[in-house]
Amino acid sequence: MDLERSLEADLDRSASGLAGWLAADQTSPSQAAERNEELLRLADALAALPEPQREVVVLKHLRGLTLQQIADQIGRTVPAVASLLRRGLEDLRRRLAPKE
Repeated sequence: MDLERSLEADLDRSASGLAGWLAADQTSPSQAAERNEELLRLADALAALPEPQREVVVLKHLRGLTLQQIADQIGRTVPAVASLLRRGLEDLRRRLAPKE
C-alpha cells in the first residue's frame, strides 16, 4: 500500500502541469481560440499513445481513479499500471513540447 501511495504521489506531481493546463481560465476570445488549439493538440497526442498507455492516462487523470482501481479494472498490477502511466505521460510531454 505504501508503494502505491508513493507511486501515485510521484505520478500526480509529474502530471500536475497537465491538470493545471486543462483547468486554466481563459478571458479573451484569442485566448479561448489558443486554448481550443491546445486541446486539439492534446486530443491528437492522446490518440497517438499506445492503447494501454492512453487507457491508464484517461482513467487516472480524466476519471480520477487510483492506481489500484485502474489495476483492478484492467487486470494488471499496480506497478504495471504505474509504468504505463509514467510512459504515457512522458510521451504526452514530448508530443506537446513547444516546437523549436
